[in-house]
Amino acid sequence: MKISLSIVFILFATLVNAQDPCATGDNGFVFQANRIGAFFNPRGQKFLDEESDPFFKVPYSSEKSASTIFASAPWIGGFVNGNLKLAGPEWIIHDQDYYVGPLGPGAVPYNECLDFDKVWSVSRWEIEQHIQDFIADGIIQDTLPNLFGWPAQGNIFFQAFNGYDLPSDHVGGWADFADLNQNGIYEPQSGEYPQVTLKGSPQNPEQIAWMVFNDQGPHEVSEGEPLGVEIQLTVYGFLCTQNEVLNNTLFNTYKIINQSQDNIDSLYFGMWSDYDLGCPADDYLGCDSVRNTEFIYGDAVDGDVDTDCSSGATTYGYYPPVQSYTYLSHPMHSFIINARPFGGAPIYPPFMNAMEQYNLLTGNWADGTSMYASGYGIHNSQEGPLTKFYLHGDPRDTAQWSWIPANIPHIDALSISSVNLNSLQPGEQSLIETAYSFHLDSTLNNLDQVGFMYQNVDALLEFIQNIDSFCQPPLACIGRDCVWPGDFNHNGIADHFDLLYWGVMLDSIGDKRDGLINWTGHAADPWSLTLPDNLNSKHGDGNGDGQTSVEDLERNEFHFLLTNPYYIKKDTFPVGPEISLTAFPMDTNGDIRRIEVTAQMNIPNVLGMAFELDYDTSFFTMTQPSIVVFPIDSNMIFFDSGKYTANEIATASEGRYAYVKTNHLPDTIKTGFQILRFLRGIKLKEEFTIDDLPDTIVIRLKNLIALDPNGNDLHIGANTVKVPKYLITGTADPGLNESSVIIYPNPANQSIFIETEAESDFNILNLQGQVVKKIPASDIHKSIDISNLGSGFYILEMLETGRTFKFIKQ
Repeated sequence: MKISLSIVFILFATLVNAQDPCATGDNGFVFQANRIGAFFNPRGQKFLDEESDPFFKVPYSSEKSASTIFASAPWIGGFVNGNLKLAGPEWIIHDQDYYVGPLGPGAVPYNECLDFDKVWSVSRWEIEQHIQDFIADGIIQDTLPNLFGWPAQGNIFFQAFNGYDLPSDHVGGWADFADLNQNGIYEPQSGEYPQVTLKGSPQNPEQIAWMVFNDQGPHEVSEGEPLGVEIQLTVYGFLCTQNEVLNNTLFNTYKIINQSQDNIDSLYFGMWSDYDLGCPADDYLGCDSVRNTEFIYGDAVDGDVDTDCSSGATTYGYYPPVQSYTYLSHPMHSFIINARPFGGAPIYPPFMNAMEQYNLLTGNWADGTSMYASGYGIHNSQEGPLTKFYLHGDPRDTAQWSWIPANIPHIDALSISSVNLNSLQPGEQSLIETAYSFHLDSTLNNLDQVGFMYQNVDALLEFIQNIDSFCQPPLACIGRDCVWPGDFNHNGIADHFDLLYWGVMLDSIGDKRDGLINWTGHAADPWSLTLPDNLNSKHGDGNGDGQTSVEDLERNEFHFLLTNPYYIKKDTFPVGPEISLTAFPMDTNGDIRRIEVTAQMNIPNVLGMAFELDYDTSFFTMTQPSIVVFPIDSNMIFFDSGKYTANEIATASEGRYAYVKTNHLPDTIKTGFQILRFLRGIKLKEEFTIDDLPDTIVIRLKNLIALDPNGNDLHIGANTVKVPKYLITGTADPGLNESSVIIYPNPANQSIFIETEAESDFNILNLQGQVVKKIPASDIHKSIDISNLGSGFYILEMLETGRTFKFIKQ
């Protein structure tokens, strides 16, 4: 990771969002159709994730996988009536040149730009479900949201699934689809579905993603004038386990629409890239103009400290691969590094003006001077012919112009490649089809990997002429038995309750899956271990490696709270004597301070427990974490707000709690053990006052469950707490150290606790003023038995001050 960029991100993100609501593009998306996992953002930048970490991971098996590209973004520039106009963003953490959303007539952004601050995605699993649904009887029974909400021309269901309509006056169309009746309108109710076109041929890939952005806003990076272009990006890939080339390729198609009223001349489209092949300290760039391909390769070992990287990046170790980028629809016009000439060598400025960026797009140095095919590529550095392609020689041949023979030092070189679009009339559009491919043969050295890459690119160009002949995708998983990575209990949602079932399945083994770990249904053969309710342990294999281990928890964290089409929300509130839920009274601000969860009796044979704190979230919010003490001393994983830790004491936020032992040995939760203590309880939201609240606030434990080592439900329950707002905490005398006396639970059943820092005896009086129980100061903070009192209101009197407080005995 490039640490300096993370710091810049914090500063610039605030400025960008403050300037324009359409500048967000915050809803990034991780795409995976085969061995590649890549991050995309709906305002143009790609491969740099929300944490400012590189995310073009191959093979993508976890978030710790090595990445080959740090960041990339499209550049586009041309002339309108003799005036240069250009968009050329770099890292998204800097200022920007692109903005989310499409453009209307006259290149005017739609007011609803934030509606498009997302990436639409659909999987082959969903498309196959949809097709089979329609084939069955000609009627769609299951309206899958990703199918019926697809942003395609004329989709009458779009509003229902997205909350707004596609603009009717938009020019240039939207996302592609299979137009079965050839009427130009997307009709999913008639069996139509999302589709892509590759080299003019319709294709049904493993996954499709679509997003739209434009350059009609301040160009804060290039400082160029907007062209008025809308750019639609379609991302897709094929799962071809028997075809290594296609299984390691990611396709990107850019649709450029001139939404302005002017003709754009001398128009170039290019790709700015910051390649980091694992460790960024030992990379070399090159290109092949015949194959319309640029590429990056490494030295003999990936890493600058043996196989490790001083920057902290995950490396490819002793097997450095080659990463290539190929233009499929257009001949590559040029390839050059993002530099200005200085003497006999290039320099790499952090920012350039629009004219300098346009010069790079045309294959010249930033100052407009030509590139020479020798040395550093700069005039007078060495003699050589003019060229548009930097380091275009075969690195295996030292007589050819490539990085090592040219003695170029190790630098984090940024590159620009381009295609010449010539001109674009108003309303006209152009499609640029491209492919990213990963190449690795562990039997070859770093230079021979480049030759392997040449062969693979040649094969790719052949394969895409007839995908069906060269790619036989695995059978799509149809039905409810599919594995959704991270949904270990197979109920349609990845959440903290999955932790319990993962603990039961831990260490089980079975067949490996297709290599995908994205949120979609994956086919998997049953494993030998089956839990109660016929839950097969194959669902515990989050990363598909054929075993259930700690690494699988990452998929639950990454997919946390995602749901699939089979999810049906079913909340339960089991009642029982096993767990005691208590709460302080409401204070004068409407806050309910301190909520505690305690074992009311011994609970034996427990492998793990999970629940959620349920309260009225329309009025209250949880602002502080809680203190958690595990019921056991070791061998456990604990859930904390979407992440898992293995600590004995931790904090939990958002009212979610789960723990499970990892040694398959049960424990007994002892009577009186305090499982959870919400320090600040729940706080009334700022827009409300205590007068807005109902008379009674209900607090419960939702979906409380405990499992034994075999996965059996132990059927435990808890009480419900009702906090009346008219029994708010009083205020003590100013001379006391504690400003209030807290009685909880209130209402109470068998016992109460009194919390105060004052040292005083107390009396409990009935409403007739009779003392029914005396409480010495030594019993404060202890459980006070009130089981012999009848139901009704009682008065707690502090003898030192004479102050009184009410509570209810249920």
